[in-house]
Amino acid sequence: MALVLSTKAHAKVVSIDATEALSQPGVHAFFSAKDLSRDQARVGAVFHDEELFISETVTSQGQSLGAIVADDQVTAQRAARLVKVVYEEISPIIVTIEDAIKHKSYFPGYPKVLSNGDVEKALEVADNVVSGEVRIG
Repeated sequence: MALVLSTKAHAKVVSIDATEALSQPGVHAFFSAKDLSRDQARVGAVFHDEELFISETVTSQGQSLGAIVADDQVTAQRAARLVKVVYEEISPIIVTIEDAIKHKSYFPGYPKVLSNGDVEKALEVADNVVSGEVRIG
């Protein structure tokens, strides 16, 4: 098996065509979001809030769009590169938190909170408390 990965970082998936990949010798199947129920398609360590195979919009390059099943890994990888994906560019491009605030671009249903114990009390008795701001590209 080999994954078909997004080549765009911020785009709508218009279509996925695995016809050429499926015509290759040793290739048996292509699976995408269309082949999964909503429950099967959702994954995540705690909250099942990510898609196994992206159905509509990619948010980063390298997200999985589908999987090719073949006789062996090399055949599957070659076939995966033959899957044609058509994208529609999305704008604006939002890179920073300031961009997101400016364009009111928020993830629905967030923040999700997990808590265990009394956070305020734990901070009061902690030997060290670190605070500040972190940015990750």
